[in-house]
Parts: sequence; structure tokens; C-alpha cells
Amino acid sequence: MWGVSGLTSRTERERLASVENAVTRAAVQAYAIEGQYPSGIGYLQENYGLSVDLDKYIVEYRVFASNIMPSITVLPKDFNSDSFASAASDFEVFDGMDPDISWFNGE
Repeated sequence: MWGVSGLTSRTERERLASVENAVTRAAVQAYAIEGQYPSGIGYLQENYGLSVDLDKYIVEYRVFASNIMPSITVLPKDFNSDSFASAASDFEVFDGMDPDISWFNGE
């Protein structure tokens, strides 16, 4: 039954990429209009119509400087799912809190 499992993980990776692309597009649009990248995705939600299903995804939005593109990572909230195991292989393990990271999970 590898075919179904492979399809599910591919679909989940596509969904994660789609959310990441939406956040990236909103950040680039804000930069084009305002001349700086926003400090968090809350600003993108309020001012640029960004919509992320926070029941399903965690968005990591790392800002280094207002004139440098933020690092954006999207992870599924359900870390126990089979789709996460294959999607997680695309990300580095982060084992500590960096003060420059803006975690946004709706809380």
C-alpha cells in the first residue's frame, strides 16, 4: 500500500509548500509596497489578507533584518501523522529557541 501512503505524503508536502508560498508572497508584497519586510505574520494577516489554517499548520517566520527576506518554514500541527514523517525530512531539526524567531500558532 505504498502508493496510497506516497500520495498522502506528497499531497501534504504540496499543502505545506502552498502555505509557505502564500506567506512568502505576502511578505514580498509588503516589502514592495512598504520597503521593509514585516516583523511577523500577524501583520501580514491584518494588512495583506494572509490566511493560514492555524488548526493544521505552525508557521515559523524568522526575521533577521527588515531589508532581508525572512526565513519561512511551515510544519503540520499534527506531528504524529504519517505525512509529517516524510514532510519533516525536508527540514532541519531545531532544538532550541532562537530569540529572533517569531513562532505563530494562533496562541
